[in-house]
Amino acid sequence: MGTFPALSAKWSVSSESFWKKIKPVVSNAGIRFSYGATGNDNTAAISNYPFLTLIQTGIAPNGGLTIINGTTNGVSQITGAFVPVAGNPDLVWESQKTYNAGLDLGFLKNRITVTIEAYVKTSDGLLFNAPIPTSTGFKTLLQNIGKYKTKDWNIRLIRLMFNIKILNGHPVST
Repeated sequence: MGTFPALSAKWSVSSESFWKKIKPVVSNAGIRFSYGATGNDNTAAISNYPFLTLIQTGIAPNGGLTIINGTTNGVSQITGAFVPVAGNPDLVWESQKTYNAGLDLGFLKNRITVTIEAYVKTSDGLLFNAPIPTSTGFKTLLQNIGKYKTKDWNIRLIRLMFNIKILNGHPVST
């Protein structure tokens, strides 16, 4: 199991008293920040109980327990107990951490809005079957060795058209 906290905050600058003078032009302004962590323990897609070395019984799969039956070129499989995959007791949950910061602006009663946003997402401890020495009897071992980072930013501009209505023969802007 893991602990995955999250936190977010926003300061609505346009709600402050010092903003009143420019509110007719810049009707909305806000600064926001967020942080969140998530985890993934969905290792069942890879194998059940990948942290344990399990013993199975039956006929060993191709490349498993085989014996040479004494003939010149014959190989036969036998029924018995075998270890199909090496377990790794050091496995932990994959984790993702995301940081996000943004600036929200609205102009002329929010008829024009601008959002500027940036984020960084880091994924760590990604599960991969890494090659190991074949002297162990296995080809790979599931390990938390993957990591990647994504960074991005965007700017969004939205313009709302002014609606003009005719009321008693006079145009009225809404």
